[in-house]
Amino acid sequence: KEKLQLNKFIKFAISYIPNFIIQNIVVIIVFNLMGLNKLIAYLLAAIIGVPITFILMKFFAFSKKSV
Repeated sequence: KEKLQLNKFIKFAISYIPNFIIQNIVVIIVFNLMGLNKLIAYLLAAIIGVPITFILMKFFAFSKKSV
């Protein structure tokens, strides 16, 4: 259980920014430049973006050390 804190909420929101950027770049490359199916583009974007977001959440947003 985590105590609700404004700084954790802000870190949580910030940690999604790289995921958004990575997924958009992957979709642009795979769908627009390579011309592959849109479903494949979004699937690859999720496969790449989700682990990165998980790592950021674990070590940035929900780290045990106090800031």
